[in-house]
Amino acid sequence: MMRIPSRICRTCWQPIPSTGRRLRCAIWQAVILLFILPGVSATATLKADEIDDVFNQPLPAVYERETGEVEATIEPVAATFVQPSSHGFQSGLQDFLPMLRDDTRAIVNWNNAAILGGALATSIALRQDVDDRVRNNTARHPERWGQGSKTLGNLGEVQYHVAAMLVLYGVSVKRGDDELHDFSSALISAYTINGLSTLAMKGIANTSRPSDDWNGGAFGFPSFHSSSSFTIAAVVDEYYGPKAGLPAYALAGLISWSRLDERDHDLSDVVFGAALGYVIGHAVAGQHLRCDSRVRLLPYFHPTEGTGGLMVDVSF
Repeated sequence: MMRIPSRICRTCWQPIPSTGRRLRCAIWQAVILLFILPGVSATATLKADEIDDVFNQPLPAVYERETGEVEATIEPVAATFVQPSSHGFQSGLQDFLPMLRDDTRAIVNWNNAAILGGALATSIALRQDVDDRVRNNTARHPERWGQGSKTLGNLGEVQYHVAAMLVLYGVSVKRGDDELHDFSSALISAYTINGLSTLAMKGIANTSRPSDDWNGGAFGFPSFHSSSSFTIAAVVDEYYGPKAGLPAYALAGLISWSRLDERDHDLSDVVFGAALGYVIGHAVAGQHLRCDSRVRLLPYFHPTEGTGGLMVDVSF
């Protein structure tokens, strides 16, 4: 006969002295998920209330209390475990390009084209007259916020954004945190797509800046600070909702305003950059979360007046 001690340590599974007569139900909770019933070669699925009943019942009395003699045979138990997902930098690098491809495809649709088309039309209209007035105003009153504008501008610098995103990704890998890993992956993907898109547009448009302090006064449209900051804000909003999203949008707006105050960009550069970042951030985060974004532009027709237009549909 096999002798089994009356109690087993739940941490190391070594015999420990005991005066108790049964194992705690925590062993069941750690080991048993599904049972193979006696004489049946199928795995049983338990309802929630049935699981509670099983876990709250004592183990069969199969151990002799003093001598440890086995008095009964324990039926075979089949346990099914879901292994925790493992993430690493190597697997992240391998998945990076396919992720960029899929996320880019998620951005390209008529809904986003309509939003960006409207933003582009607005920017063109601003360049006709408003940009010149803003330039003249900031020339008379440059850097109204002084060091505050420089600090806000620094918050929009790419080196700080990339460093923060890599730290988040590293923490998610270290902790094995699936939610943080997915968020940081979406953030890196959206930021990369936005950066490449912004740089490509800068090269194509090659518009002038209000001053010559940056890039010799060239490659103004669109604002990278604005687009990248709104990309981050949109991803934060998509994942964590308005409580986190609204402060992120407010900070992105202040960073964009600092571009005007420091005379690095025209208003049209900032407006289109914000729209570009918003679209890319929401589309990529929506792709990671639900394979869709929460914001859609849909055709609208008034049921009684017969007028038509575009409707903004936001799902919560």
